Formats: sequence, structure tokens, C-alpha cells
Amino acid sequence: AARGAELSSIGQLKAEQVEAWRRERLLDTRLTALDPLMATAVVRWLAHPGDRAVAARIGQKLAQERDLHRYRTVLLAAPDGRLLMALDPAATEIDAPARDLVRKTAESGQAGFGAAHRAADSGAVLLDIAAPVFDLERRVRAVLLVRTTPEVDLFVLLQAWPTPSRSAEALLVRSDGADAVYLNRPRHSNAPALSLRWPLGGDPVLATRAARGDTGIVRGRDYRGVEVLADLRPVSDSDWALVAKVDAAEILAEANYRGRVIAGFAGGGIALTALLFAAFVSAQRQEGYLRLYRAERERREALVRDEREHLEGR
Repeated sequence: AARGAELSSIGQLKAEQVEAWRRERLLDTRLTALDPLMATAVVRWLAHPGDRAVAARIGQKLAQERDLHRYRTVLLAAPDGRLLMALDPAATEIDAPARDLVRKTAESGQAGFGAAHRAADSGAVLLDIAAPVFDLERRVRAVLLVRTTPEVDLFVLLQAWPTPSRSAEALLVRSDGADAVYLNRPRHSNAPALSLRWPLGGDPVLATRAARGDTGIVRGRDYRGVEVLADLRPVSDSDWALVAKVDAAEILAEANYRGRVIAGFAGGGIALTALLFAAFVSAQRQEGYLRLYRAERERREALVRDEREHLEGR
């Protein structure tokens, strides 16, 4: 029960860290897109594409956001998904996942996250955040797209466990079609992030249970087939779920160790009590012998006195 409560607290902490990370990046992207100077410059540049001064100001703003928040890149897209401006001069188009996000953002007028995916060139895990750029009539004229690499900060933060443990780890999972996919790299596997998948309809493991919406402290098997104790909980405002888990064998080993320590203390207490009792009995015995000795000495002294008085009387 105590270990379950501890695991639940750690799971809540990890989920809150992930939620805070997402909120910060969503807010940064939204504020940049809503910046009046940024929006005005974008609208003006779209009306006059040859205005190099305005284009330079927009490029400087994109670079500033990239460097300030350590994003992989920041770019500007048309509502239909075409690339308008990129910090990389060699970039000519936006990949399919980003295009889908741009179109969805332009249609809804709301900032949001795309799905985590792997870069086709480097294999790095990418996560896109998009926010609409409005004109004065609140029409979406462009979409600001921020691309971040969660492996650099979020996944590192996620795996930092607050207490010493040989097996503990925290995993982000989500439902992807017929599978549950692991977003970050598992601690006990060489599988890269986003590569480990488990069928939602197959043998239930913790990832599939979390992806289907199970919550709370549960016992089950992880991706290794190892029995674990886990805390399952959703990540707010996302399709992600968090699995914070520890091997059951480690918990059992800790319980056995604590049991041996308690037994040791109990045995030591019993032995000490026995020693104290033996010492008490010995002391009582010695006191009894001393009383007998004194009584015998007093009896002899009385006999001597009586004998002396009898002789003196004669």
C-alpha cells in the first residue's frame, strides 16, 4: 500500500511535468502568432511578397523564437499547407504530418499539437505545434509552425526518477490505429522512441491498458513480459497516457529486506530482553544469597552472645 501511494505520487508528478511542458510550448507558439507586429508583418508581406525588409523582420522573429526556446525550427505556412517561409533556405516544402496539422489549424482557428513522428532524414523524434496568424478581420492568413524535439528535454525530464530504483521508469503512450505506441525510448529496451508498438487487441500489457483509458494503480506485465506495479493516468489536453512503473521483484526484494531488518530488530530486542531478565534473576539470586548470609551471621552472633552471657553468669 505504501509503495502504491508513492508510485501514484510519482505518476502524478510526471504527468504534471508533461502537461506543463505542453502548455508552455503551446502558449509560446500562440503568443508569437498573435503578436500584433508579427501578424501585421505577415499580412503585409503576403500582400507584397517582394518586400525584402518585411520578409527580413519576419525571418528575424522566427529565428528569435527558435533560439530562445531551442526549437528545431520555426516556419510559416499557408492555410492550405504550402511552405511560405523557412529558416532553412534549402527547405521547399512541409512534410505530410505538418501539412495535416497546418490545415487543421487553419480550419479550426485554434492552436494545437500534431502527432509525434520521426524525421525522414535524421530519424529524430519531432513534435509540431501550430497557431493561426490572423489579419484584422480575424481571418486566418497563415499558420506559424514550431517544430521541437522532445527527446532533448521532455523525454530526459520524464526518465528522471525522484528515488533510487533499478527498474523504475515513466513511459508516454498513445493509441495509433490498432496499436499502442511508446513515444519515448523504454529504459530496458534498445528500441528507439516511437518504434515499439503493441496491438490494442492483443495480450493486454500496461501500454495497451493505458492507451485504452485504464487508470490508477495496477499490476500487470510490461513490454518485457515482466510483472510490474504501475500507475496509469491520462495526460490532460492530449491523446497521451503516462505509465509510471516499478518491477514487482524490486518491490518484493525491498519488502523482504525491510522484513529482515524488522526481524533483526525484533530478534535483537528479544535477546536484549532475555539478557536483562537473566541479569535481573541473577541480581535477585545474589540478593537472596546475601540475605541468607546476613541472617546466618546474625544467628551465629546471637549464639555467641548467649554463650558468653551464660559463662559470665556462672
